[in-house]
Amino acid sequence: MDRLRARGRDPGDGGQGADRLLVRRLRQRRRPGHHGPAELAAAPVLRNADPERQPGDRLAVLPLAAGGGDDHPRHRSRPPDVGPARLRIVPAGIRAPCRARSPQRSSPPRRLPRVPPLTQPPTPVVYGERVTSPQSVVRVGIFTDDFYPESGGVARSIELQIEQLVRAGHHVTLFAPRIQFTPPADAAWEALPYWRPPGSPSYLCSLQTVPWLASRIAAEHRFDVVHSQNERGSMFLAAQVARAAGVPQVHTFHSNYVGTHRTTPFIAGLNSLTYLDWSGRWLRKVAARGGDIPAGYPSDPDAATDSVFARRDWRSLARLASAVDAFTSPAGYLVDSIVDSSAGSLAGRGHVVASGVADAFVRAERKRPRGGVTRFLSAGRLGPEKRVDVILDAFERLGRDDAELHIVGTGVAEAALRQQASRIRHGTVRFLGHFTDADLIAQEIADADVFVLASYRFDTQGMVLAEAATTGTPILYCDDRLSVGVGPDNALLTGPDADRLAAGMAELIDDTDRLVAMSAASAELGRGLTAAAMRDAYVDVYRQVIAARSPAGSLN
Repeated sequence: MDRLRARGRDPGDGGQGADRLLVRRLRQRRRPGHHGPAELAAAPVLRNADPERQPGDRLAVLPLAAGGGDDHPRHRSRPPDVGPARLRIVPAGIRAPCRARSPQRSSPPRRLPRVPPLTQPPTPVVYGERVTSPQSVVRVGIFTDDFYPESGGVARSIELQIEQLVRAGHHVTLFAPRIQFTPPADAAWEALPYWRPPGSPSYLCSLQTVPWLASRIAAEHRFDVVHSQNERGSMFLAAQVARAAGVPQVHTFHSNYVGTHRTTPFIAGLNSLTYLDWSGRWLRKVAARGGDIPAGYPSDPDAATDSVFARRDWRSLARLASAVDAFTSPAGYLVDSIVDSSAGSLAGRGHVVASGVADAFVRAERKRPRGGVTRFLSAGRLGPEKRVDVILDAFERLGRDDAELHIVGTGVAEAALRQQASRIRHGTVRFLGHFTDADLIAQEIADADVFVLASYRFDTQGMVLAEAATTGTPILYCDDRLSVGVGPDNALLTGPDADRLAAGMAELIDDTDRLVAMSAASAELGRGLTAAAMRDAYVDVYRQVIAARSPAGSLN
């Protein structure tokens, strides 16, 4: 039956078997300059097929007009100059545009939105919010291993980055695992095969890194730069694509591997001795670069305080960074430690780019009246590295009936945390679950009296701190390395243990005037944590590496 369907002979498949036969015939027409597998030449059309396609819809072969890309935004990943013909989904009951309209048709054809062409028009075009010449448009491929967009702070940062880049007129294609994937609304995308142990969390998911996949992506897309966002398969696949396409690679270190030794010492130590150790060596071979950059232990003694494996981890990250054209991180200490581990050789490649805040947090305003019960709030993944159990210990030691603790998020530690909360005798603890709506979580943070983060030496930025500051919420935290969204006027820094965190809660709960002043300071600080600032910083990095590869700095 599968063989009959592949030949287009299944009468119950709504005609899509015939579509596959049509695609197979078109694949045989090798395009000029195509160096990937010929049988994959038309794959993006089926892979990015519109989910609105219904049984009976078919594929039409249309001539490729000069200077025009595909009409449909889901197919913008297909470059406009790859051959004399293109494919387009035609709804059932609607004739292909190259034929005359049937007089018996009673319903009008579905209109597909136009998108700016990728070829150069004769005059400047309005892209999103700004007027930009076509020559200034950056074509970037973003690669991630995380479930998009619901797996955590990294995915939220990527989602915001894509939204802002597209709004400014740049062309973005997202490559993410197929599992739990929700396509971005305004950017091109491909859902790729992945490796993942069954039932494991998103941080164990990895894009498959096979040469034919990288060759096909490089042949079918026109990139100026590729940007990887995780140190798993996406980093290696992006390196393969960059090498095949002859374009630079930028990588963002979102994670602090050194900090994992405090919460999961056995797993973190095993990772240090195995994957993290050889991944940098492997990436240097895949990218065919970086071997001339020294990678050793950092000279700063503070870099070795987290674990006996800490200096080893920094050396491994320096190897990874040496194989890309530029690397970024929201944390200045992470960039400094990597540069230190390279004996300063990577000083020109490291950039601090803070993750921006979504518009929902900018719009949020406090609705809950002040006074009465003081509400503390924790939001984030419920894992051991976030140390929500320490927040519960501190809240129990606070021992106030006029206090409440709201916990937003889910994770592997949730059951244990609920059991721990059930033993608290004073105050109220509520678990609110996972929020998928940014406006809802923004409002929850805005209505809190104090936002509490107990993560210690783990986070690179702590994106929730920037979000809390933008909503005008006072902050209580314990990691002195975190610097984005916190300052002496809007946040209280304590020690990492439960006793000192409880003392910080007690210090704030009875000082309403101080909370009001801290709220105003948070709102003022949050105005500089915009998504547009993050976008512009990334574009500056992109242009630097593009210019370094091509002295003329042209984006063609």
